[in-house]
Amino acid sequence: MRKISDLLSHIFLKFTGYTYSNLVGVMFLQFGIRHLVNYNLLCNDFPTVLGLTSSTCLIIMIVIELVCSLFIMAGFLTRLSAIPPILSMIAAEWYI
Repeated sequence: MRKISDLLSHIFLKFTGYTYSNLVGVMFLQFGIRHLVNYNLLCNDFPTVLGLTSSTCLIIMIVIELVCSLFIMAGFLTRLSAIPPILSMIAAEWYI
């Protein structure tokens, strides 16, 4: 019985560490997919940042949200992959 309990606790601890990164990745992924699907509607109304056009800002935001979320979910360069979405959320808070 002790062996099964140790095995279950090991499995639980192993998978709960991945759960948080997957939730963050899924959160950013859903925003990226939503922006990608509604690209034609958002293209003209998307806020401009740093003097770029609205379509360029939207494309950059989609790439950041899709690529970085997949990296976060896969655990590939997680800390570095978290920086662009954080900066984009700060810019969104500042400009909107």
